[in-house]
Amino acid sequence: MTLTLTPTAADRLQRFLATRRTADRQPGVRVSVEGGGCNGYKYSLAIAETPNPDDILYEQAELRLYIDGRSALLLEGTEIDYIEGLTQGGFKFNNPNAGSTCSCGHSFQPGQCPSMN
Repeated sequence: MTLTLTPTAADRLQRFLATRRTADRQPGVRVSVEGGGCNGYKYSLAIAETPNPDDILYEQAELRLYIDGRSALLLEGTEIDYIEGLTQGGFKFNNPNAGSTCSCGHSFQPGQCPSMN
């Protein structure tokens, strides 16, 4: 499984998680794909304390990423970036498995990779 965070995305996630860390609590981020959005699938980022049984643990830039096992094929090779602009900002997924994306960039339709069914 290959998933990459740009330095900007890693920094943003580290700063966000720093406010939720305690001595006995070291949360990570669950990355997944869910059915929905205007193009079939949408990306999801969520705070996670522990991995689910089917999660793939991926560590980058001192961050724990829990990749949903069912989503792994659709996320393979994806780069997650963080952008800020005058009209929009947030995490941007550059997914080589997306055959098409909606205009907002938050949902996609898979190209040649298998679906989650």
